Amino acid sequence: MRIASLIGLSLGLAAVAAAAAPGSWTGSGPFGGQIHAVAADPAMPDRLYAATRNGFFRSLDAGLSWQAAETGLPVPRPWNGVFATDPDAGGTLWLIDAQGRLHHSSDGASSWTETGYRNDFFPSAGRARLAVARAGSARVLWLATRGGGLSRSDDDGATFTAVAAFAGIEAEYVWAAPAPSTLLLAGTPETDCSGATRPLRRSVDGGATWTAIPVAGTCQQSLLAAARSAADPNRLYALIGPYYQQVGTLHVSVDGGASWTATAHQGATLAVPRPGGAERLWLDAQLSTDGGATFAPRAAGVTTNGEHVPQPTGLAVHPNYPAVPTLWLATEAGGLYASSNDGLSWGSSNAGLAATNIRALAVHPLDGARVYAGYGDAATSPSPALYRHLGSGWAAANIGLDAYQVRGITLDPTTAAAPSPTLYAVGSGADPATGLRDGGLYKSLDGGATWSTIDGGLPSNALGRAIGIVRTLVADPRSCVAPPVSGPCTSGPLRTLYATATGTRGVGGVRAWRVLKSTDAGASWASSDTGLPHDVPEPDSSYSTISGAVPLVIDPANPATLYVGTFAQNTRYDPVSGSYDAPQIASGVFRSTDGGASWVHRSQGLPRYPGSADAALDVLALAIDPNQPQTLWASTIDTNNWTGPGSLYKTVDGGANWTLANAGITAPDTRALLVDAATPGTLYAASGGLDAANPGGVFKSVDGGASWRSISLGLPASSATALALDPADPAILHAGTGGGVFTLEQLPDADGDGIPDAVEDAGPNGGDSDGDGMRDALQATVAASAPGASAASWRPEGAVAVPGPLGADAGWFTVKLIDGDCPQLVDVAPVDGAALPADAGHAHPHGLLRFEAPRCPGATVEVTYHGAAFGSGWSWRLYGPSTPGDAATIGWHDAGAVVIAQSANRWRLAFAAGGFGSYRPASTGSILFIGGPARQEAIFADGFD
Repeated sequence: MRIASLIGLSLGLAAVAAAAAPGSWTGSGPFGGQIHAVAADPAMPDRLYAATRNGFFRSLDAGLSWQAAETGLPVPRPWNGVFATDPDAGGTLWLIDAQGRLHHSSDGASSWTETGYRNDFFPSAGRARLAVARAGSARVLWLATRGGGLSRSDDDGATFTAVAAFAGIEAEYVWAAPAPSTLLLAGTPETDCSGATRPLRRSVDGGATWTAIPVAGTCQQSLLAAARSAADPNRLYALIGPYYQQVGTLHVSVDGGASWTATAHQGATLAVPRPGGAERLWLDAQLSTDGGATFAPRAAGVTTNGEHVPQPTGLAVHPNYPAVPTLWLATEAGGLYASSNDGLSWGSSNAGLAATNIRALAVHPLDGARVYAGYGDAATSPSPALYRHLGSGWAAANIGLDAYQVRGITLDPTTAAAPSPTLYAVGSGADPATGLRDGGLYKSLDGGATWSTIDGGLPSNALGRAIGIVRTLVADPRSCVAPPVSGPCTSGPLRTLYATATGTRGVGGVRAWRVLKSTDAGASWASSDTGLPHDVPEPDSSYSTISGAVPLVIDPANPATLYVGTFAQNTRYDPVSGSYDAPQIASGVFRSTDGGASWVHRSQGLPRYPGSADAALDVLALAIDPNQPQTLWASTIDTNNWTGPGSLYKTVDGGANWTLANAGITAPDTRALLVDAATPGTLYAASGGLDAANPGGVFKSVDGGASWRSISLGLPASSATALALDPADPAILHAGTGGGVFTLEQLPDADGDGIPDAVEDAGPNGGDSDGDGMRDALQATVAASAPGASAASWRPEGAVAVPGPLGADAGWFTVKLIDGDCPQLVDVAPVDGAALPADAGHAHPHGLLRFEAPRCPGATVEVTYHGAAFGSGWSWRLYGPSTPGDAATIGWHDAGAVVIAQSANRWRLAFAAGGFGSYRPASTGSILFIGGPARQEAIFADGFD
């Protein structure tokens, strides 16, 4: 097959993924999401930086567009949001990644280098803050970490020294006054409320000495933000509030921070423009011109759906403000907003800012270009909640939608032929008028353009509706007014709906509303969880409980039969082990054969919590075979052991017995299962993963779950938590990730190694690159590719290079498993070395590669670089963790320990699961390698080759 044929295949891709490279996942949005912080470069007014839940981004056009800015970071997509800019030096930044390693950039985040410092309190540091100050002409970095106190660096972050005055004192915030001031403030969470409360420490001599500052009424509070008046250096502003929250009360000091007075105003962010002139204080999207005495709201446009206002997390002011009255407001789940008219109006500033956490997906059954996506895990602050793609990009579809988050989307198939089908969404939210929690059930009669809340009949308490998060909704396919003799309704609407939720807990531990049912298309609901156990009490007042239900599937042939997956917990905490005791309650999978009127435990064979006879591990995903509805698959999660591969189980007798069916799944935390109804035996599983050293992915089975293979090239390490197929073209698969929706166009790949057949057939020796007389494309243990030969080149977090013509680069390589009990290679690809940190003293003229061998306790691997000639000065290099499974050790390492033999163009390597040279821990039973041959280069004293 020539490149023209590959192009022809790509042209068949659905419109939602028109830019996707065939054979590799590509992200398409929606953009926005959770933004931790935003900052403007002091010397380049149009250059902005943003830290998000999905990595670090930069804009070069004042926020009109964004790009990931992580070149040189050993682990991409740092999620913790800890970075700082030098307010006196443009383009100078520091960033702490999720493993606690500090990185420095002097070119405006175009590239990063490690300083050599690592903070051991990451990634569990909770709140942390990095600040840059001046001590005369010298630069000082300050780092506050909960659990680690306060530290300072006088060598640009190469080393830090703990501040003795903070020994044994928590610190989570540090602020430095603009130079030449030597004033510093540090937030110290006040937990001892027996006397005067001291939520902050103050230094007036550049950190040489510190004084605890008492502030009345601040028990359990800390300094959250600070700013100094542009007109009066002794006038300071501070937000002081609960250290476990984001919002604080505005306090004012007129004596340089020695004493503070509370105001009536609250907020999460503070900003005072540095240029002189009239005093202007910003508190979130409110402006004060009288030193904080009064504020004028300036939040027009800061809304997720016209009613809900998202929680601010950061505020940046243009360096030339107020002459250039531009501001940027970061929010908890609503993305980034920009104003160019001093806050009089705001608009979204999210193009390319890929930080939306998509937990729900649905595709229109008759039009694959129409895709719906739900934003998940926004429990306390509004998000846009629901997006739709109608063929020309993503847009929020949430008018009247009061959801903060959406966990499930269901389209009534009987309305699919209508221009605007009926949609249901479930999750959690609140009434914007009252602030009370709603029932988490929503309906649209016009294809998602407008929505209404449908929570009639649900119980309430003082906070609003009381059933918690609603996670899944399914419709009875035969519940139209006049169903046919057999099969699903073809005209509707469907009237019987089922949903799962956290539920309610009443007197004596009586539970209800974990499953709910409507027989009037959602107008009213009733609890339908009889048979799901109530709480099991213990003498010490602790108890075991089924604290909610997640997946729910319905038998399409007999809709009175349903299956639900539950999660259990024990409220007794063991401080010695640092974990909760095993629940002692029947949990796992339950079945109803009477339309939800009653449920029976069906979990024989599912793994149990250690020490429990009846409590199966939490079931977070279920799938049913529509052609053989006695066949189901379930994923289980062991919350005390996240490192092992996702556990999948299969039943062929309606849940009476379950057997393990996860051979080939290497990633942990399986969150979604999807059956291809049009292709018997084909199903997909999505894993959330842990981090770059034990990444998630999407897995495919073509034999009913007997074996699986990864199809994850291009996906983020944290993917994926939702899946959807294009019904019109099952080769098009969508995945919901922490960076938006990713789409894959699957190309023919007979041996499942991740390299399309057309690429392998174009390889050396007529497609038989190892010369064994059999096409590589038909051998699961042999894979051949080259840079430019495949559309799927690996980069960190899945950025895909522009594909070149077949064979454009002479660097063909072959990876071959030559011994070991390892049946399959997967996700084999050339690696884009330019996207990796520099490998000091080494060059890679023949390129790098990656491969994974699942179900592989150990193997000998032969790698051939066709046309190469390796001699003295060459070595084998690993780009990965020196300790398998530990992302903090990812970097360049000499991998000579895995080399058995080397010839002119061939390397023979020995690997063991969990051994050096592989990414994943031993519990996964997989070998994942990234690296390749390197030529040693001399590095002279001046740093040049």
